[in-house]
Amino acid sequence: MGNQVYNWTSNNTYILDGYVFLEAGGVLNIEAGTVIKGKAETTTGDASSALIITVGAQIYAMGTADNPIIFTAEDDDLEDSTDLLASDRGFWGGLILLGDAVIARPGGTDNIEGIPADQERARYGGTDNADNSGILRHISIRHGGDILDNGSEINGLTLGGVGNGTLIEYVEVFANDDDGIEFFGGTVDVKYATVAFCKDDGFDYDYGWRGRGQYWFSIHDSDLAGRGGEMDGASPDGQSPYAKPTIYNATYIGSGINSTPGEEGNDIGLLFRDNAGGLHYNSIITDFPNLALAIEDRTDTEQDAYNNLTQDSLALINNIWWAFGAGNTLEDVATLVDNGEIPLDDDKDLFSILTNSGNTLENPFLAGISRLTDGGLDPRPNGGSPALSGGSIPQDPFFDQITFRGAFNNQNNWLTGWTALDEYGYLGDLVIEQTTDCSNPIVIKDSDLVGGQTYNWTSDNCYLLDGYVFLEAGGVLNIEPGTVIKGKAETTTGDASSALIITVGAQIYAEGAPDNPIIFTAEDDDLDDDTDLFASDRGFWGGLILLGDAVIARPGGTDNIEGIPADQERARYGGTDNEDNSGVLRYISIRHGGDILDNGSEINGLTLGGVGSGTIIEYVEVFANDDDGIEFFGGTVDVKHAIVAFCKDDGFDYDYGWRGRGQFWFSIHDTDLAGRSAEMDGASPDGQAPYAKPTISNATYIGSGVSATPGEEGNDIGLLFRDNAGGFYYNSIFTDYPNLGLAIEDRLDTEEDAYNNFAQDSLALINNIWWNFGAGTELADFVTLVDNGEVPLDDDKDLVATLVADGNQSVDPLLGGISRDTDMGLDPRPADGPAIGNAISLDDPFFTPVNYHGAFDPAAALWANNWTAIYAYGYIGDILSSTEDRVKIEEGLTFEAPVPNPASFETSLKFSLDQSDNINLYIVDLNGRLIRTELANHYFGTGEHQYTFDVSNLAMGTYFVIMQNSNTVLTHKMIVTR
Repeated sequence: MGNQVYNWTSNNTYILDGYVFLEAGGVLNIEAGTVIKGKAETTTGDASSALIITVGAQIYAMGTADNPIIFTAEDDDLEDSTDLLASDRGFWGGLILLGDAVIARPGGTDNIEGIPADQERARYGGTDNADNSGILRHISIRHGGDILDNGSEINGLTLGGVGNGTLIEYVEVFANDDDGIEFFGGTVDVKYATVAFCKDDGFDYDYGWRGRGQYWFSIHDSDLAGRGGEMDGASPDGQSPYAKPTIYNATYIGSGINSTPGEEGNDIGLLFRDNAGGLHYNSIITDFPNLALAIEDRTDTEQDAYNNLTQDSLALINNIWWAFGAGNTLEDVATLVDNGEIPLDDDKDLFSILTNSGNTLENPFLAGISRLTDGGLDPRPNGGSPALSGGSIPQDPFFDQITFRGAFNNQNNWLTGWTALDEYGYLGDLVIEQTTDCSNPIVIKDSDLVGGQTYNWTSDNCYLLDGYVFLEAGGVLNIEPGTVIKGKAETTTGDASSALIITVGAQIYAEGAPDNPIIFTAEDDDLDDDTDLFASDRGFWGGLILLGDAVIARPGGTDNIEGIPADQERARYGGTDNEDNSGVLRYISIRHGGDILDNGSEINGLTLGGVGSGTIIEYVEVFANDDDGIEFFGGTVDVKHAIVAFCKDDGFDYDYGWRGRGQFWFSIHDTDLAGRSAEMDGASPDGQAPYAKPTISNATYIGSGVSATPGEEGNDIGLLFRDNAGGFYYNSIFTDYPNLGLAIEDRLDTEEDAYNNFAQDSLALINNIWWNFGAGTELADFVTLVDNGEVPLDDDKDLVATLVADGNQSVDPLLGGISRDTDMGLDPRPADGPAIGNAISLDDPFFTPVNYHGAFDPAAALWANNWTAIYAYGYIGDILSSTEDRVKIEEGLTFEAPVPNPASFETSLKFSLDQSDNINLYIVDLNGRLIRTELANHYFGTGEHQYTFDVSNLAMGTYFVIMQNSNTVLTHKMIVTR
């Protein structure tokens, strides 16, 4: 398999028979939910089965949090979570990625461990440290580690010379007969990785691996097991480059303090030997039967791990160690060893190096450590744990800026939903969380943030912005998941309103979590009451402003940001560094802002002025803002997974030469006064360079309704391109506007306009779906050229013909539901139809390849769930279901899902019987408590039946409707709303 593209889909199960190589030039796309199994007894004569991605090939295996991709044994029945256990290992080989990055081996290449030496395809290593082997995301690899060749078992996930162009995150290795994840050189980074119940080491690196890791979790069973981590430097020891990765926030749990140390070395938490280097920070190492740490000190050479420790090429900093069989002090549990791993009598200055680097022996108070399927494993620290603070993170965009230690905070357990640990019943929700009290917030004024300082805002406090709060150059603001920041409208400072302004040279690291967002909102917003403020409650404070040093299209290259007094030099932005880094925004909800700041203009929910591409912005929401949702003033920043809901003016707005990228954008307007979904300008003045030319794919823009009354803000237009705007929109859905879908300015007095860019292919709309506009049903009805007064022109030139040639069509995208009420009736995922199956893939690693139009995967849960205001307030619901979800058939009973669902007053159920039978129908809540018995032992004849029942007396929420006959029990989910 080489120079071909292969697509493995979730409606098939794939069986690996022997060594399956994807050769150079080959691309393997694996759909979320796909199952790949490996044979132990092959028909090919190979010792076992493995999938091997060779140098020059790529794998794109992208599962989701609720629909992972599973690699497992042929005999694993995934419908039965009890058929194979954690002790069932070695039933197939594993997954191997081979790359072209530098490795520490003579000649710069090697044959990967476990594959026959005569297999040239199994060689790896080269000179390209940025090599890209593809993407692994939400992958579970189970029951592998069979012997492949030369008597050695294979790791669950083997990474040989893999480069840092590869993306690996959310990967699990469960019950492997060798190591969990092993790195053989290269530079690949790995984030969110778990290794559970493997026979040998959890994580193992060698041959000069120099990548990065964050959020690693390892747990060993009490039977034969290896170390939490085994680290080697190079082979031979003097070969360069030796291993020196950077790893933050790991949690290593051993085989138990009372387990018996075995021949594989499960008595040691971390072992560093040969010429191993590396920087290990903010981690928790606990529950090993003997030593916590062993570092090799060889008498025959200085090329050993201890020498690297003394030279700061190996460092262990701010780690928590706890519960070891060797003793109760760091001096007891950490030692130097010889090259036979025998402890040495003289530990030299090891103890002082560890203590001076912030290492402590103290209880991290993990919520629960169990190795049984009893729900007793919860590796998060409880409230009050020392692990919830004390962490420090480098200014590197790969690393989330968090203050806790270990792989988990006390809120988000990222193992749930996609791992074997969760599926098999190991995980439980045992953590005791701290609570946030906003009744006595910490007031933040401008003088409370100073340039050159680092500030940590934590979730156990609530923060109240009073006036314009500037974080000046050199300042760093870290905001913990779950933190609430509120803004005053009536300030005590004399400022017109409140806003947080990250100036040029400062950085914000606000990194929430999918179920624990960071919320910016109004002072009067009671987050415990989802009915106190509505979508129409806008303008109660200012907003969040990021200012950067990237190029903007303004005379002189700088400008003062909109809404801030012109005499504020700190509010200037723009420069020459297009890779400028203003920090990270992730899982952020910005609500009820847009107050007038200065000069009579409202402020956007999120303002991005000259922000550079080194900044990471993803999973951001602006809800109920009195101006635009997100506005770009030049710069090069990228934005992924963005929501703008019920704002007064435009959803997304760009100007001054923004040249970034966007994917998975969603906008919806209310029926009251509203702007466009997107307003695009090029530069100011029009001839200023560079004009705006971003690339945006997979947007879903929903207007204010085809029957809404156009307002003064222009909510009658979906997309407006004017002045010298350029840019590209791909694979998007635009729907439900009272008048036009698209307007492009064509000025008669200059060629520096948007239509000229359209004619020159600097502005293009490609492969988009348009539907439901007040102006008409055909593209020619609702797309037009306009003059510089936004008045439609009679001559549309070749606008419509070009749009058609570029794959645009007017067709119903079959969205699950469009509602602007809190009735859970909004589901913007497309059903089976024209929006699925013909998306264009962009040749750019920023863009996730998908097979659908719009912002949401029709086969996955809404990524807006849990962290957004549109979820908390009850706008979005899980309306879209497949036929298999809606109709369940088993043992002579056919049971259809409730209609309508969500329901407010009554709903109906259809069911049919192959033969006469007694039927029981009852309703339970999410905790399994019986709420109502609708039918009990009612006799029904063969054929179809319908039953309608009243839900008006049920509290709003989610329930299960359960139907039972004499042979089976079938269940559907039902949502009740008002």
